[in-house]
Amino acid sequence: ATFCNRDGSIMDLPSLKQKMHLNKNRWSEFWNEMLSNNILYQNGSMVYINQDIFLNGKIDTDKNYTRLFCEYVRALYEGCGSANEHKQLSYIFKMIPFVNRRTNIVCKNQAGQNEGDVAPMCIAEFCDTIGYNKTHARRLVKDLLKIRINGELAVGFFVSDLDEKTWMLVLNPKLCFGGKYDEMFEKYRGLF
Repeated sequence: ATFCNRDGSIMDLPSLKQKMHLNKNRWSEFWNEMLSNNILYQNGSMVYINQDIFLNGKIDTDKNYTRLFCEYVRALYEGCGSANEHKQLSYIFKMIPFVNRRTNIVCKNQAGQNEGDVAPMCIAEFCDTIGYNKTHARRLVKDLLKIRINGELAVGFFVSDLDEKTWMLVLNPKLCFGGKYDEMFEKYRGLF
């Protein structure tokens, strides 16, 4: 999606296969999932993205959109060298639907506009939400702390005690952000 043009075109299929760096089986799984969920489609040799899901261009920030910053998403993906690292990266993308638009905190009420109204989701709740065994929350935290964007953490944690299951997550706003560029954005960006 980070290579999407304003008309929804991405690139030709052979170039996309090469860019993804997936083995034959993983590529087949990926491509079939994208087609069956109407996320990607092919017209001739070109691959297009469903623009109801992802579009390139100016958006109305008063509507419920999340901006992905292409440069950082690419750096994040290209930093992965193995299938295991791709799996770790998938947890970052699974966070996006649960990120509060103003604070980038992974939470239960993504649309809350006031900082005091945000209901953070702890790592154990996030594990439950994505189907990850929460008894292995420590491993997930360790894996997430390895993921960097140009040297910066992709995910940060709010820690109130030593039990990782209670830690709350915040996604680096340089990767994605849904709100306005205001003092709250600067505050949370400063955490990274």
